[in-house]
Amino acid sequence: MTVSEAYRPLVADELARSRAIIHIDLDCFYCQVEQLRLGIGPDVPLAVQQWQGLIAVNYAARARGVKRLDTVAEAREKCPEIKFVHVATFTDSSPPAYYPSPSATTHKVSLDEYRRASRKIMDVVRRLCPTMSKASIDEAFLDVSEIVRDTILLDLERGQLEWASSEEAAWANDALLRSDAIAEPAPMLPVPVVRWITASRKGKEREPVNGPLPGATDFGILVGDAPPVSYNWGDLQLKYAAKFASHVRSVVFQELGYQCSAGIAHNKLLAKIGSALNKPNVQTVFLQSQVEAFMYTFPLSSLPSLGGKLGALVEAA
Repeated sequence: MTVSEAYRPLVADELARSRAIIHIDLDCFYCQVEQLRLGIGPDVPLAVQQWQGLIAVNYAARARGVKRLDTVAEAREKCPEIKFVHVATFTDSSPPAYYPSPSATTHKVSLDEYRRASRKIMDVVRRLCPTMSKASIDEAFLDVSEIVRDTILLDLERGQLEWASSEEAAWANDALLRSDAIAEPAPMLPVPVVRWITASRKGKEREPVNGPLPGATDFGILVGDAPPVSYNWGDLQLKYAAKFASHVRSVVFQELGYQCSAGIAHNKLLAKIGSALNKPNVQTVFLQSQVEAFMYTFPLSSLPSLGGKLGALVEAA
């Protein structure tokens, strides 16, 4: 029996202790649909209009102070060069289309254009991850635990995993036990080295791909004060999930032209929070060691389903 064969069941058991979840979130989805339909670049301020209000605002317009739910007049005052695109509408006698001057008294709103775009995007994501689950018209959750496990086991067989020294392993195990983040590792199982910033051919750490944002690494933005190198199987699991998330985002952009952000974590809640932290077109990774400190200061009203009056009541309690 080879060393990799001996470790394989132990590694599989260790990875089964936690899940690897990705939340994909399209950036300003309605605006992107219209930008691609009309051939308008993302640097042009643009808003999607429904009657006299705005239901979506791209990042170029947001940078000029335009906000969702602004009126058309308010947006034009803030950003005179902004381009407005009214959603498609229809009447009892006419099909959905982009009419020049639709009226709320004679027309009804059609979101078919966005639903068609969503179906195309979700089809691409589902092809890459058949177990994905659609969360909304522009969001999806991907449980990539099995994909990550199989890839790590393959790299184990190829001898491509880096192992910690005995001193690093002892320090890592002690830190994990003190934090109560993860149960005690299985006996005899080596500790992996998880490098978030890869080295150049000269052996020096390269500038992170996602720089210069705080926490920037080659695999996304790390939440909190996570170090560029860590030593545990949970972090390795998330690193492989982050690589997969980057691949999904790249394929969606290459095939359809849409940019999206992503959150990577051990559960859906943190993955969803993460996808919104560093938009647009960036992915964020929640290492288990950083969760407690982050959640301690994170507003309850910013949690999914706890916005508005409910969130305010919970925070006041």
